[in-house]
Amino acid sequence: SMTDARPAHAALARKDAVQTGDLYNPHPDAGDILLPMPGGLKMAFRLAAVPARGLLWDMPLRPGRDDIANPGRAYYDRRFSAALSAPFTLADLPESWRAAAPKDGSNCFFYLIAKYEVSRGQWRAVMDADFSAAAITADDARPQTGISWYEALDFTRRYTQWLLKNAPDALPRFAHDKRNIGFLRLPTETEWEYAARGGQNIGSQQLLQEDFFPFAESCTLNDYAVFRQGGAFVEKTARIGSRKPNPLGLYDTAGNAAEMCMDMF
Repeated sequence: SMTDARPAHAALARKDAVQTGDLYNPHPDAGDILLPMPGGLKMAFRLAAVPARGLLWDMPLRPGRDDIANPGRAYYDRRFSAALSAPFTLADLPESWRAAAPKDGSNCFFYLIAKYEVSRGQWRAVMDADFSAAAITADDARPQTGISWYEALDFTRRYTQWLLKNAPDALPRFAHDKRNIGFLRLPTETEWEYAARGGQNIGSQQLLQEDFFPFAESCTLNDYAVFRQGGAFVEKTARIGSRKPNPLGLYDTAGNAAEMCMDMF
């Protein structure tokens, strides 16, 4: 038989090459909820479930940390009392989303939280009218940084408006109030910390006592967070989803880029 004389390296992808999926969901999972975005991109979400005794019941939480060695950080990192609620019931969720809900979902209220930090490609798809997925680069798979809180709010506004115009059925509608529809916004600090610690997949005692979510066997913080080690300087952020996910299936909840919340400090 004849052999192929073409160079063997011809089929190898460049180390920094990216596919469109790397910009929004490099680690697909059955529990993902995907919303469309301009330019053929998507945004992946996870369902956070808040146990509820009734419509007006809030879940008490104690976000923050106990063991803060630096007194200067204690001012804004210490534990504080908070309450958490969520807007959607199981009946409000599109049927395809209900598979991501816990089995006792009838006793919960829900909100959605982004699975990754917003990538530069996702940011450009919403904010730049001339965005083209055909011209993406490796940096488009890194989180968007260097923006103001007001710009982040504008991103959520523009993305919501695009969804309402181009894919209104992708958003949840309240089962008993068809006039109202779900929308995108920044999470509150309490919503963020509940999800970042593992949400409904972590026991209430662990949420109260632990400062972090429990690691998988033989894993350390290095497996979950992008951060400086031994004084080494990290020159740029890592791609979204470059480490392991937390118990709720969220990536990049520790290290890499800093997240913004809806609450004012």
